[in-house]
Amino acid sequence: MCVRINKCLVYAAKQDGGSLVGEVNEEGEMTGEKIAYVYPDGKTAYSGRFIDGEMIEAKLATLTSVEDGKPQFEVVPGSAKLASGCGALHSVCLAERHASHTVSYPPYRCSKVTRVNHQAGGKVYVDVSLISSAGEGLFSKIAAEASTVMSFYNGVRITHQEVDSRDWALNGNTISLDEETVIDVPEPYNHAAKYCASLGHKANHSFTPNCIYDPFVHPRFGPIKCIRTIRAVEKDEELTVAYGYDHNPVGQNGPEAPEWYQLELKAFQAAQQNYSDPSLENEDLLCSGLSSESDTCLPVANPFCALQVMGVPGVLALFSSQRKNPVLVNVLIVASIVSCVAILIVIVYSSLTLNYGEEEELSSAPIHVIHTVLGAEFLTSQIGFQPRT
Repeated sequence: MCVRINKCLVYAAKQDGGSLVGEVNEEGEMTGEKIAYVYPDGKTAYSGRFIDGEMIEAKLATLTSVEDGKPQFEVVPGSAKLASGCGALHSVCLAERHASHTVSYPPYRCSKVTRVNHQAGGKVYVDVSLISSAGEGLFSKIAAEASTVMSFYNGVRITHQEVDSRDWALNGNTISLDEETVIDVPEPYNHAAKYCASLGHKANHSFTPNCIYDPFVHPRFGPIKCIRTIRAVEKDEELTVAYGYDHNPVGQNGPEAPEWYQLELKAFQAAQQNYSDPSLENEDLLCSGLSSESDTCLPVANPFCALQVMGVPGVLALFSSQRKNPVLVNVLIVASIVSCVAILIVIVYSSLTLNYGEEEELSSAPIHVIHTVLGAEFLTSQIGFQPRT
């Protein structure tokens, strides 16, 4: 989408939210020495020389204001000129862009990296992951809303065939860019001390992530992937993504993924099954006396037990009526009603005062009460409230 403002032409990229700002030449191209690329945050920018919308060299800058329809940029002090590139299929690209104390780092990159003192100003930093045995992780330096671009995933371009033909140990920092291309951050550039121009490869996996991989057309790196939030994140919260390995590959029994991922997947699926489909077998065993955990059956813990207790006098009353013993029938009817009322009082009182401990039990306690009340109404309606004469 293009929007003309006086002599300026603003190009807003639909895919990632960034924009090109500057005056067009006689051919209508975004070419010149005063063109800028503005990141999706609307402040961070690269300002410098562009040819037909492509960055040739530029400095890190900040959009400070808009005067008479023209955006004003202020170059970040000490920032060096950065050239576009990093699209080649060799590691020279990374070597030329490696992290050092003398270059200006791109925005959205490391501002706090373990053991290395880097220039401040980024949205993320690298530190020890909160995930067990995950090594380093990517953390948010700021509180960010959903759909915020936090970091970028750039590296060497290789083919899918090359990735498929080598061991999983060599594919720890690869991500599919398109049907033909894979981005890889090989050794030793997977370490933040060697390379931190982009840090998307530092985000660890989670089956409940707070970010996703999203396509991004970077002014310096070209088409890459970015780390974008899918919900609001807090400052210092670890950023995670779902790695998206194929769980059902054709001709294979099990996911096409490294061993650590398969183990985590099994653990996650087991936890999900236990959470979403709780079994009543243990309660049934307790009530039937087949379990050693308890010798009693509490009506509050199991509504079926309550129904059994309340139903005993009613069954006896119905049996006695067949024996034509009205006195016994009346006594049992009264006993049934009294037992129903007593148990209902205990259940209601327990549901209001007992601490169920587990969230799952707490959420199901009112349902237990409802089932028991309905059961009591059914039994009393079958027995009848009026004594027989």
